[in-house]
Amino acid sequence: MTTNRLSLIAPTWARFLTCALLATASQRTVAAVINDPPVLWPSQARAVATRLAKPLRIDGDLRDWPCSTFRIPLNHAHSQRLDQRAAQVGWAWDDQALYLSLRALDTHRVSFKGAQPTWPLEACDGLELRLDTRSGAALGRPDWSEGTLRLALAPFLKGRTGPVWIVHPIDRFEQVQLRGVECAVVTHDWGYELEFKLPWVNLAGFQPRVGSLIGLEVVLVSCDSASRSQRAFALGSSANERGTPDTLGVVLLVEELDPDRFDQIGSVAFPLTVRTFDQDEERHHSEVEAVVGIPPSWGLLIAEVEVRQHAADGSIAGVTPARLESFGPEGLEFRRAVARWSETREAAVKNSTVTARLVSPTGKTIATIAPQRRDDAH
Repeated sequence: MTTNRLSLIAPTWARFLTCALLATASQRTVAAVINDPPVLWPSQARAVATRLAKPLRIDGDLRDWPCSTFRIPLNHAHSQRLDQRAAQVGWAWDDQALYLSLRALDTHRVSFKGAQPTWPLEACDGLELRLDTRSGAALGRPDWSEGTLRLALAPFLKGRTGPVWIVHPIDRFEQVQLRGVECAVVTHDWGYELEFKLPWVNLAGFQPRVGSLIGLEVVLVSCDSASRSQRAFALGSSANERGTPDTLGVVLLVEELDPDRFDQIGSVAFPLTVRTFDQDEERHHSEVEAVVGIPPSWGLLIAEVEVRQHAADGSIAGVTPARLESFGPEGLEFRRAVARWSETREAAVKNSTVTARLVSPTGKTIATIAPQRRDDAH
């Protein structure tokens, strides 16, 4: 499938690009162009969901998703199976529903081998949605109570034609009957695309509006076999394996994207992964790789990425330019920035954190991704 990128740029996105590329405008001026007067974002918001101008048709074809939609890269730093793991997950909203999208490079679509487990994502490709729409102090409580939901989207469930959704089998959800839900999947020779619509009416008492906060986690599950699966968390890390509402990321419902706030949402929008590998025992050196995932359609904004190594006191100990590269089928906009460097073990201990600075074609800093601790590759 080939996508004409320019033909998909909606008016909102065109405004977004124009503001982001202004060479001399201050950050406050950019925000004023997008939102007049500027709308302050709550400090706890880690991501946003943009409002749709009209409802989406749920048919598995993602070409009608606006380019201004908040979509994020997953598994763009996978060390061995990039063509079977990389994905793009997105979400949006309107007055009636929450919408999810998934584009996955995955030709090894796994369903169950043997008996079907109680929870399908124990041994099946798909998405898990965890949602908390409770208001005020109730948002983020660890219990699953009214206003919360946890369900699986299984596009390739054995013995079923078409995707299915299954509510998590805990006591709180035993009597839950979802209304108006729609789900569709389209398969390709490179993977598959999935769309999901969840009407807000299924979440008692929630009235969506610009400025509302919700708790959200979207988990991509990829299975190599019935006994092994890999999970990628859109808003968190492996700590979210507990799956309780207090581990969810806080998402702000907005009218449209504001590039002035990219520093606040950068760690989710541009996930940074750092790993150490190929350790040289004799020379006491390690190779380090840093990968920044770049969301679809946002590649127009990124002209340069530099990766900074920081000492324990926060000072910059080194800077490595990252190589911008595309991968996957043409037109699907899978992009990432990759930086590699070699350092001694002593330096690796001293330079304990890494950040990535994203720069526009005019030299303006778009975002500096929050530091992330290093992990050994495996």
